[in-house]
Amino acid sequence: KKGKMMNCLGGVYLGSSMTIFGQVSQVSGATGGAASINSNRFSFCLGLKGPSMTIDTESSSSLSAVYCGCEGVQDKGRGQINTFSLSGGVAFQLGTIWWPQLQSAGLLSRSGRCQTFDASADGYMMGDGCGFVVLKRLTETVEGEQVFIKDQAEACGVVAASTMNSNGVNSAMNAPNGPSEQELVAEAVRHAGITGINVDAVEVNGQGAFMADAVEVDSL
Repeated sequence: KKGKMMNCLGGVYLGSSMTIFGQVSQVSGATGGAASINSNRFSFCLGLKGPSMTIDTESSSSLSAVYCGCEGVQDKGRGQINTFSLSGGVAFQLGTIWWPQLQSAGLLSRSGRCQTFDASADGYMMGDGCGFVVLKRLTETVEGEQVFIKDQAEACGVVAASTMNSNGVNSAMNAPNGPSEQELVAEAVRHAGITGINVDAVEVNGQGAFMADAVEVDSL
């Protein structure tokens, strides 16, 4: 409930990319066009005093927000940690201002369909969506041992591990990098304490571009 969250050390990590509110010629354009306001509004309305940031890593913004949220609730010695993290992302196509740029860059599908991993794939289509998760610690350290925290709401799932990296020097800024993707997956598996054979499903980016799709499949 909102009353119980007031003044709580809750962190807000919001994945959000392109916005059109900066083009609104009204007083709301100044604040609505600033990416920082997207996350800060949650903290303001709910009275949360933890970190509050809007994250833009293009199509991975929501997952980046989840990664930061997981880091926020992890034990860090004597460092302050979040009571909980609110992580998620939002994308609403409220206007067409960005469509010409995306189309000229060859990112949007001319056929109007996402045909990832198909020979006829020519890009992707954009949709609307919004989703959030509440992240809390499952265990705490008591006398040097990890014990489960009692009196918590039933968890819908457990984040066994979260990792994040970048390509570094590459053939092009927007080109996929197979070795970097493999390193990321290997680190996530190692961090979770499992092996590749324990992984039942993988969700891919699926950009709908020949080279990007081929590199992604080959990396996995």
